[in-house]
Amino acid sequence: MTATRTVRIGSSHGLHARPAKLFAQAAKDSGVAVTIARTPASP
Repeated sequence: MTATRTVRIGSSHGLHARPAKLFAQAAKDSGVAVTIARTPASP
């Protein structure tokens, strides 16, 4: 069984550089596979 979690970034501009770096570092340190994807914008 694989656990999944979907989260949504509230800002339409996404993550700024510093929070993105912190997120990437935390994902790396966690030791689990993390996938980041952008979904198409709503019309």
